[in-house]
Amino acid sequence: MADWLEAFLSLRVHVYVRFGKWDELIALPLPTDTKIYCFNTAITHYGHGIAYAVLKHTELADEAFRQFEEAVKLVGETRNMMNNKCSDILNVAREMLKGEIEYRKGNVDVAFEALRNASGLEDHLPYDEPWGWSTFPLPSCNFCLSGADDSVLY
Repeated sequence: MADWLEAFLSLRVHVYVRFGKWDELIALPLPTDTKIYCFNTAITHYGHGIAYAVLKHTELADEAFRQFEEAVKLVGETRNMMNNKCSDILNVAREMLKGEIEYRKGNVDVAFEALRNASGLEDHLPYDEPWGWSTFPLPSCNFCLSGADDSVLY
């Protein structure tokens, strides 16, 4: 059952990211059972990393990225969110997180490459309801390109 249902718990992280709830994301605890809730653990690290990056705490964002990568290793190929493999969703998350962190570090070329990669990966996810990935990469890329204030990225 966890292979199919567990991923739905991650939607809270997407909502917090979408509405810029950075403090809530940082305060969001990791699941107590990271083996059963492996996908949710990885997405929570993603959320922590996004929040730290937007708040320009890039060292903490880097640590969240490292923890995300470790958590991803525990997500098996049998994990799905409806028609999407969790591993494919996590590939989008990886590139989004990398792009956001690198942008805050001033590495704009690396950031844009990662965000473009995230957009391409997200474009190839099968359509589903709810969406396998609900924080679209292109708005982040467009805001970074425009040089807009970080507070309007999401």
